[in-house]
Amino acid sequence: MEESIQEVDYISELPEPILYHILSFLSIKQAARTSVLSKTWFQVWRTIPILKFDFFELFNRRYGALYYYPDFEIRQTNIQELYNFLEQILLSRQRQMINLIKFTLIMPSEYPEIVPTMDRWIGYALESKVKHLKISVFPPTSVYCVPQALLNAISVQVLDLQYLHLPSIDNVTLPFLKKLSLTCVFANDNLVSKLVAGSPLIEDMSFITCFGFKTVKIFNLVNLVKFYVESIVHLEQLEVEAPNLHSLILRGSSWPSVLKLVSLKYLKSLTIHGAPITDKWLHEQLNKFPHLECLRLVECHILESIKISSSSLHTLCIKSCKKAARLQIDTPNLHIFSYRGDIISFSSNDLILPQVYLYFKFNNMETFWYIRLIQLLEKFNQCFRKVTLKSETGEVCPDDNFFYSNLCSHNCLYIVHNKYLRD
Repeated sequence: MEESIQEVDYISELPEPILYHILSFLSIKQAARTSVLSKTWFQVWRTIPILKFDFFELFNRRYGALYYYPDFEIRQTNIQELYNFLEQILLSRQRQMINLIKFTLIMPSEYPEIVPTMDRWIGYALESKVKHLKISVFPPTSVYCVPQALLNAISVQVLDLQYLHLPSIDNVTLPFLKKLSLTCVFANDNLVSKLVAGSPLIEDMSFITCFGFKTVKIFNLVNLVKFYVESIVHLEQLEVEAPNLHSLILRGSSWPSVLKLVSLKYLKSLTIHGAPITDKWLHEQLNKFPHLECLRLVECHILESIKISSSSLHTLCIKSCKKAARLQIDTPNLHIFSYRGDIISFSSNDLILPQVYLYFKFNNMETFWYIRLIQLLEKFNQCFRKVTLKSETGEVCPDDNFFYSNLCSHNCLYIVHNKYLRD
């Protein structure tokens, strides 16, 4: 007699935290559908502490084309039913006293009741002691100002705000905030100052394309290890004093007239992109970073004669600095060197480079250009073990015999013929 084989649902037997993690990768509609699979999945759905209300994802539309139904009444009915459904989800967590691990709210600015709805839902999340909170209003055609209670939320550890305003209040208290990200956010100087002062445990902070404030001063944040600044439109003054900062990224096109970097003795990675920095400023600043391991200079068009001296530097990347004509480095522990631009004059002190990447975009490759290229490679000949030479045009030299005969003494040269290649 054949024994019957009993099917076992091994997934449903997984611990609840793992099931929560699985559902966190699904949209809210897909997660809700899992509730019919079994009693276990129903219970997981009822208690999942990770909620994502992304209306563009819910309606399968791109940003800017959210609610499209041929009939207006059908459209409004669908929207209202959806809002009621989502509100009940939040209220259910609140009634069960379930603490939210993460709540994401991405709302359409066209919705007529956006302000009271968002205020109410954010309030529910804060009452549920949410730890990770992301709020975004898109497209940014109307102004939404977050409720004041958000800036005094004791439970919040990660805060990601996009396309909205911050209220002007007298006190900001975010005692357990560890990560702050502001993207296309409007705030005044006073609020930004209080936000920084009221987040003493912050470790990771980024300001991207923000408006309204002219001054950013970072002081007394001993836990800050990563700081990212990009295109703060009205920024006039940026001062950073963070003794344990490891990574600093500064990107243009808007650039402060006053830039002070103080007490960054443990800085390991520095990226400067699109900044009007001078040769003198760069040289003076690099002397302040004794533990710098990675330096990236991108589209810094005022730089002409770059001098870099560092015993700790491991990776150096220089990309599209139009006026750069000379590069002098004293970096005995440099391991990776990457350069993109026109031919540059190069010199170094007793340097051995395991990896060199050269990417030349110059399109008028005449004989003189190749002579300059060979002269540059001759400089590298005594200090590199492997060079990868990339060409955007798909050719290295119209006369291969001329080119290769002048490179035969090099240690190891990889030439990439690929006109579609991008670094």
